[in-house]
Amino acid sequence: MRMRVLIFEGCPHASDAVERVRQTAQAEGVNTLVEIVEVPNEAAAQRERFLGSPSVQIDGLDIETSRRGDPYCHGCRVYRSANGVSGLPSEEMIRAAIRRARGPKLKVLFLCTGNSCRSQMAEGWGRHLKGDVIEAYSAGIETHGLNPRAVKVMAEGGVDISAHRSKTVADVKGIEFDYVVTVCDHAHKSCPLFPGKAKVIHVGFDDPPRLAKDAKTEEEALSHYRRVRDEIKAFVERLPKAFVRDEDAQRASIKKKCVLFLCAQNSCRSQMAEAFLRKYAGDRLEAFSAGLAPQPIHPLAVRVMQEAGIDISRQRSKSVREYLGKAHFHHLIFVCEQADRNCPKTFPDIGERLFWPFEDPASYAGTDDEQLAKFREIRDQIEARIRAWIKEQL
Repeated sequence: MRMRVLIFEGCPHASDAVERVRQTAQAEGVNTLVEIVEVPNEAAAQRERFLGSPSVQIDGLDIETSRRGDPYCHGCRVYRSANGVSGLPSEEMIRAAIRRARGPKLKVLFLCTGNSCRSQMAEGWGRHLKGDVIEAYSAGIETHGLNPRAVKVMAEGGVDISAHRSKTVADVKGIEFDYVVTVCDHAHKSCPLFPGKAKVIHVGFDDPPRLAKDAKTEEEALSHYRRVRDEIKAFVERLPKAFVRDEDAQRASIKKKCVLFLCAQNSCRSQMAEAFLRKYAGDRLEAFSAGLAPQPIHPLAVRVMQEAGIDISRQRSKSVREYLGKAHFHHLIFVCEQADRNCPKTFPDIGERLFWPFEDPASYAGTDDEQLAKFREIRDQIEARIRAWIKEQL
């Protein structure tokens, strides 16, 4: 186990931090040298993943798990706990980090078609954010080489994947995985049988190279990569708890009727509908949402749902392709006219189709206050329709 205390010259908490780490490690039966690393400038802060002085790292990971995705900085650090704020990490935080580092790790394989972009990002985030609890790998059904734009946007996020290489499933066949996460539809359809205990979970993300194909500028192309990068990061931050929730959801969905809300972009109306159904009938109905051409969730949708006491900031925008031929929905509900017109007419395994068109608040032209009022109006209409429909169904 490698333990490091990172400081800058003159830090008033440096010696106390080193001593606290040493004493806590000794109490936990860890007899290892505590390295003291001086971070002289911003460049060194970036290189050392420095989050302020003093910082404590175990096996290259900051002990404060909630801050691993924060920007690096060359300044003083504040630790927050139930007892208030302090310039030192608590003994409990250090002890928990030591125990995570000593405990068994879940072996997780992120799988996509060419192991060039999405699965590489997921592996990078897994090692960077969750390296003390999961052992992250990536591979592809075939190899397409490491995508340079993926490398660039991950570096912007503070993660260096430039040394990664594109691999096939055959390259990792000797590893017994706990979970295999397919991050694209093709990999999900073509996923090989993994021996042993591996559980296969599908969490689809848009393909940045495909989205960037028609971009008019490099910056426009990179914007697609950055969005998917951030969506993958949000998923990895929820690991390994997300695995348990996914398995529970799969088991629950066997008993519950499944409902899919569909709109053009899955950025507003269908996201609201999914959240309201989950709130009012989540114990009896399984709610999903998707779009024909998914876009990021609209910030005003997040805001007005928070006003209603529902947090949808962790929901993600999804393509209808994630569900085609893979799930049975008892009800498919269109919440916009475009989705009804353009939805595949041969959508398989669907029970009842319903048409609930709501005005698109995102396209409303007006002042900031008028736009916010429109979002609230549509939110309330969707909530009322959901509650009335639940009474009809249940």
